[in-house]
Amino acid sequence: MKGIAESCRNLYLKDYASQQQPVPIVSGNVSFYNESPQGSVDPSPVIACVGIMKDFSKAITMDLKAAGDSLFLIGPRFDELGGSEYYRTVFQETGANVPVVRFDLERSMIYAVIDAIDEGLLAAAHDISNGGLAASICEMALVRPARFGVDLNLDQVQGGDGEPAASPRTDRLLFSESSGFVLEAKKGKEARLAELLASYGLMPMQIGTVTGKRRIVMSRAGKMFVDLELDLARDAWTAGLVEAMR
Repeated sequence: MKGIAESCRNLYLKDYASQQQPVPIVSGNVSFYNESPQGSVDPSPVIACVGIMKDFSKAITMDLKAAGDSLFLIGPRFDELGGSEYYRTVFQETGANVPVVRFDLERSMIYAVIDAIDEGLLAAAHDISNGGLAASICEMALVRPARFGVDLNLDQVQGGDGEPAASPRTDRLLFSESSGFVLEAKKGKEARLAELLASYGLMPMQIGTVTGKRRIVMSRAGKMFVDLELDLARDAWTAGLVEAMR
């Protein structure tokens, strides 16, 4: 809970940034006594925050909207796989380098995304959290109605701490859970989006395009390493709970 309180004090409301007005949490719940057949479930905080959207018609969702749209990433991929879904699922270990909260970067990214949505520059947006960049991209493609695929190229993805794009391992770029956003820019709005992001000191990384093909394709340095059929991937994604309960 201390981490949540610290975040609220340091991310403060966009329109009140000069006053450093904390983010208001108006309600919430933490379940300490959940159980499963395997034992107790970790405490799960649920938080309700309040904000104002002056024109709700500008709201966007995370599902991909149109073939040919460009996909941008903001938020460098730091070597922060500790505590990640990747380490837990593949290696059954926790790791050491857990994500660090960089409040200046967080504010810049959040405020820039808000402005980009307000200006009508984005067709879709999704934050990066559990599963890293790879999971966020797949969720954008797989959420209903799952109409579009993606062609992702990692060549422009920057590592954190000044690492050049060619330096970090591919798994770090894909699965690091350092914070960031994946943005689908509307056609013709790419230049303005890049200008807006740069005004916040952010480096927009163009990482691919939305496609009409029903495939999730990822490559780096001319080598394809992911080629998933969209419907098969969605079946696996949506059937996870059913499989876990069998």
